[in-house]
Amino acid sequence: MSTDTEGRIEGDSYYALWRRNDRRWGHAIDVKLFDLGGTRLGGISFACHPEFTDYERYQSMNTCELVQIVSERLRIAMREGSYANAWDHGFHLFERFNAPEQKVPTVRQA
Repeated sequence: MSTDTEGRIEGDSYYALWRRNDRRWGHAIDVKLFDLGGTRLGGISFACHPEFTDYERYQSMNTCELVQIVSERLRIAMREGSYANAWDHGFHLFERFNAPEQKVPTVRQA
């Protein structure tokens, strides 16, 4: 099992700093994204919740496995521009690990 609690993900036009930040109900990874010049783009938290499908599968994953999922989802979302509008309005995004079919992340004002 990975013991890392924070790290960096490299993307084509961005980099992300992640931190393991489990919630009372399940695993979570908090992410801050930056463009290659170091300007902050926004933040997103990926979390696992027991009310949704595959909870036990995601809870059994170690940090390295969870970060791989985060990395892939970030790559797709950044390519598609999925987060840009919410970040333009100062929102911090939340996505569930156990809801890959979810297209629109939950948002809250920062």
